[in-house]
Amino acid sequence: MILPSCKDVAQALSRGDFDEGSWLRRLRLRLHVFVCYVCRRYKAQIEFVNRGMRVVSEAKAPAPDFQARLIDKLTKRE
Repeated sequence: MILPSCKDVAQALSRGDFDEGSWLRRLRLRLHVFVCYVCRRYKAQIEFVNRGMRVVSEAKAPAPDFQARLIDKLTKRE
């Protein structure tokens, strides 16, 4: 069994099809990530960015006057 290269793993992670395809392809990709520290770190970074993007996309928009109130608070001298 030949494992995919780091480039192949990075492309699969970036395209979002890491968990798609045949069971053999998924197994090879997962085995590579298991033994390769660099790809394991890259996978964790991609997952972190994806979680952050989900949080940002689900966040509610601030109140219309939020920016004005924030500027007032930041420039107010006490």
